[in-house]
Amino acid sequence: DDDDDDDAKVTCGGHTAKNCAGCPQGNGEGWCNVDCQWIFGVCVNRAQYAEEQEQAKGAREPCCSGVREWNSLDCFDTLGSGGPTGYQCDLTGQNSNQQYMWSGNGRIMHSSGKCVDVKHHKVASGDCEHAALWEEIEPFLPKETE
Repeated sequence: DDDDDDDAKVTCGGHTAKNCAGCPQGNGEGWCNVDCQWIFGVCVNRAQYAEEQEQAKGAREPCCSGVREWNSLDCFDTLGSGGPTGYQCDLTGQNSNQQYMWSGNGRIMHSSGKCVDVKHHKVASGDCEHAALWEEIEPFLPKETE
């Protein structure tokens, strides 16, 4: 706890820190709140991130996309210990629960910083360093997003 620190600049939830990177203190997403937000495994300044996202709209390719479930209108949503839950696909890209990113090494990373993994022959979440490798087959952009 940084209660003695007069230089604290952000509120993390139940404690403060000099910046958002200092919020988690090794405790992960649960310690990154209020002024800060957990994005792809990193605690960042919420207001600054929102401003950067607004400025970047249309200026670059999106970083993330949904992963649509086969033969369904659902996409991967929240990534819990039992793997991704299915939920109606968000075509606007605003649902951060559905933001997944292909890493260069064949892993599927969720905005929480965890990766889609396989444990005991079932889809699960896991540490990205050791998560299962996946192959992207026949990627496409839905006509609704064109």
